[in-house]
Amino acid sequence: MKEFLYKFKVTNEAIDMHGHMNNAYYFKLMQDVGMAHSNSVGDTLKVQKERGGVWLIRENQATYIKPIFLDDELVIKSWSERDKRATSTRFFEFYRGEVLVATAKTTFFYFDTHKNRPMAIPDEVAALYE
Repeated sequence: MKEFLYKFKVTNEAIDMHGHMNNAYYFKLMQDVGMAHSNSVGDTLKVQKERGGVWLIRENQATYIKPIFLDDELVIKSWSERDKRATSTRFFEFYRGEVLVATAKTTFFYFDTHKNRPMAIPDEVAALYE
């Protein structure tokens, strides 16, 4: 399991009518973190499309522990674990300093773009994240 760290300063676009980070924005950050991690290990969207296998989301979950506010500096820790032949889960921990403020996870399935159906995650792809 390769951990990936992503730093983010909360901007005005993330803030909702209650003055804290909007719950939908967590999911945007999860997507940004996942893409940044994939890019860092060479599993870019371009490479995925050339390979004919892409990651698609099956489910997102988030647990909000403490509110996040404008100008908060976050570190988001993320890692992936293969679940079954065609699925993988990416885990997230959102920190403000040393304080854990949220946890989340996304379940992905690996999708064959040529056959238009799920496929087993190739070992060489899984190895990029382990």
